[in-house]
Amino acid sequence: MSSQEVPGDIITSAESGKRLVTPWGIRYPDLNKNQQELLKSMVCEFVFNMEFGKAQAEYAKIEKAGFENVYFGWIGAMEEKVSHYYIINGPTFLIEFDNNGGPRGTANHIHAIWREKGNEYGEDVLKKHYETEKH
Repeated sequence: MSSQEVPGDIITSAESGKRLVTPWGIRYPDLNKNQQELLKSMVCEFVFNMEFGKAQAEYAKIEKAGFENVYFGWIGAMEEKVSHYYIINGPTFLIEFDNNGGPRGTANHIHAIWREKGNEYGEDVLKKHYETEKH
């Protein structure tokens, strides 16, 4: 748990322009076996909401990169219906979950995101092309 203030939304929204480069939180190997299984289950909830072929490919990338390189970070209360945020940050993906939005820190409005690293939404592909290719 962190003493930081719960973000009002996911940190890496398209509008924010922010990217979480440095992982923070507890590493997968530092969790006990039960916690490791719970973390894997949380990742699977996000991955297997994708089209099946894409989900299979994404999960294979995660396993190849190694769960030992996945971090879990938490900000906020442990009580139900109180604002909280978590991030699961791996070498190939980022998951953010924010439950916030109610009066006086109550949790009644969820935002969640799955991001495939290296395939950023909002990336200026044309600009990147011009920077790397001669015309």
